[in-house]
Amino acid sequence: MSEIWNKMKSGEWYDATHPELIEKLRKTRELLWEYNMMRPSEAEKKKAMLRGLLGKVGEVFHINQPFRCDYGENIEIGNNFFANFNLTILDEATVRIGDNVFIGPNVSIYTACHPLDTENRNRGIEWAEPVIIGDNVWIGGSVTIVPGVTIGDNAVIAAGSVVVKDVEPNTLVAGNPAIVKKHIDQHHISDAAGGSIKSMEPEFIMPEGWGGRRDFGHLEQLGMDSSEDGFDDYVDAPDSLRGFYEQLGLDSCAD
Repeated sequence: MSEIWNKMKSGEWYDATHPELIEKLRKTRELLWEYNMMRPSEAEKKKAMLRGLLGKVGEVFHINQPFRCDYGENIEIGNNFFANFNLTILDEATVRIGDNVFIGPNVSIYTACHPLDTENRNRGIEWAEPVIIGDNVWIGGSVTIVPGVTIGDNAVIAAGSVVVKDVEPNTLVAGNPAIVKKHIDQHHISDAAGGSIKSMEPEFIMPEGWGGRRDFGHLEQLGMDSSEDGFDDYVDAPDSLRGFYEQLGLDSCAD
């Protein structure tokens, strides 16, 4: 490893305009352009490219196109990982993601930090702080995670949240900045094959100031109707989909 790379990875101030880093960024963008232009039918080729680009990947993973990152090699993802469209990871520092993590569309994970003073910021000085995401974490759509954050096992991040501090395990957080809305009691539910998977308690919450409206973020993540009228899409869903929703406990939320 070069001196400038070690400075960046260790959290020291470094020159983000250094030619070596610019060249690495260029190479990554070339690979990502190719990845994002691949046909949906080229699943194995896409996986092979990501295995070469990222620092570590689990056996089972899927990242919907488009996907963007800075270097790639500072990203580690565990097994059974899924990310929806438009995942952006600025991986100047390590981004480590555990097993069984699901990420909604338009999520951004940042590690790069810029000085408050204009002189150093205009010179391209930066430093970086790692982001650590535990096992069994669900991150809703359009979430932003800032540098230095650790998200504990089994946590749920509600859609649209801005995570600026560590998230405790087994909690649901929401808002800007994200705060704890509830603690999650873990239990096991049977999957379609008769096995057992670990899941959060899938209850709805009533955020303050919503005037009695329910939080339909869970339904929106599944592409269901979020209107105030209730479970229109659930009621009209095909039996196969209703069975899936029932496995998540969504049928237990009565008005």
